[in-house]
Amino acid sequence: MREFTEDQRTDIRQRIGTILMWAGGILAVLIFADRMGLITWSMPGFWYRTRSLHVLASLGLLVAGGALLRHRSIEPSGRSSTDTTRQEIGPGPSYPLFESVRFFTRSDCPLCDEAMNVLEDYGDWLPEIVFVDIDRHTELVEKYGDCVPVLEVDGRVRFRGRIQRWLLERQLLARNRQVRRRSQEEVL
Repeated sequence: MREFTEDQRTDIRQRIGTILMWAGGILAVLIFADRMGLITWSMPGFWYRTRSLHVLASLGLLVAGGALLRHRSIEPSGRSSTDTTRQEIGPGPSYPLFESVRFFTRSDCPLCDEAMNVLEDYGDWLPEIVFVDIDRHTELVEKYGDCVPVLEVDGRVRFRGRIQRWLLERQLLARNRQVRRRSQEEVL
């Protein structure tokens, strides 16, 4: 019998979770369309005999899919990163996992200070952080207003407001897996 790696198990779990969510969503739409009289075709006979179970089946699929997608190997923590998480992400690579990181901030921002503490813990995995004071740029004040800090990674805004350590860890873990897969494919 074939043994799966943790990455493969996670990938399988996510695929099954996605399929279950889609099935639950499609079933919910069909239930709604049927109850509103919007279905113009004839459904199979069992559809009409089991109407009372439709909502239960749809909710069951959605909950099961959500549970599979929600499963994560990194638990949220308000503390600094654990050794287990650091092992999962891997040692600090000889190069950063991302191309660019921009940190939009402003003066007298307690959340910005908190976010900086989180980012400092992951400096080995991040490129040099470019700090942007939004108060010096009127277009950024209009764009972000009071929604600082904002963390932009590789040109995409990843965090607004509080930077949650466990979400950052998940992004680093996912990116590290992606980089490792690419390097393995290049070797082959």
